[in-house]
Amino acid sequence: MAKKNNLNELLNQGQSLITKKEFDKALLVYEEIIKIDSLNPQALTRLPIIYLMKERYKDSIDMINRSFKIVKPAIGDYQNLASAYLALKEYDNAINSYEKVVKINPNSSEIYKILGDTQMKIADYQGAVDSYHHALKLNPGQFQQLFDYGGSLLYTNKTMEGLGVLKEALKIKPHHLECMNKIASSLSTVQDYKASKEMYQKLMVIVPDTLSPIIGYAACLMFEGKYDESIKLLEMGLVKKPDNIGVRSNLSLLY
Repeated sequence: MAKKNNLNELLNQGQSLITKKEFDKALLVYEEIIKIDSLNPQALTRLPIIYLMKERYKDSIDMINRSFKIVKPAIGDYQNLASAYLALKEYDNAINSYEKVVKINPNSSEIYKILGDTQMKIADYQGAVDSYHHALKLNPGQFQQLFDYGGSLLYTNKTMEGLGVLKEALKIKPHHLECMNKIASSLSTVQDYKASKEMYQKLMVIVPDTLSPIIGYAACLMFEGKYDESIKLLEMGLVKKPDNIGVRSNLSLLY
């Protein structure tokens, strides 16, 4: 009876500390509860979250998996599990957890976006395309969904399709630098050097101290056979940043 009373006191204490947001103290209490009752539902569901907050990711994963033995997994459990795996860069395990989330709730654009981001990290580009496409269908007409989907299509060699989607995204945010850069690069890939150079010129005006638009523009000139112009432009870039590898490698090729 004393052991049960002690457990109840600890559970009440843990709840009170959570309410007060005194998580360090709550952590100690719930760890004590686990020593008394290794399968206590309240401790098993609270500890993983606190461990995540304290960046104790392996402990969080262990506790979540233990909780699955007695508590039916919920979306939040799989999300916490995925977050811990992501922090440890265990991307395959994170993807597996997110896939379980979308099976429970297939209507979350945000989860499909995170799933796509994670698939990109392991070069599962077709998987990312599918995930981003789901996110776009659930949240159509939004910049981020269009940008993600369009960018992932480029990795599957669907350049024209990706270019079209990225152009739609740019209509929503006309001065988004990364989107502009992807479009310029894609235009160069499909050998539309005139349009590519126009985009790079816009970037050079917006971010004059950034070398990537200069390198991209010079590459277009090179593909057009305008080697002297390309060299002159890259040499100007080299004056700005003498150690830039992109400028140096392209200049070496041209020389």
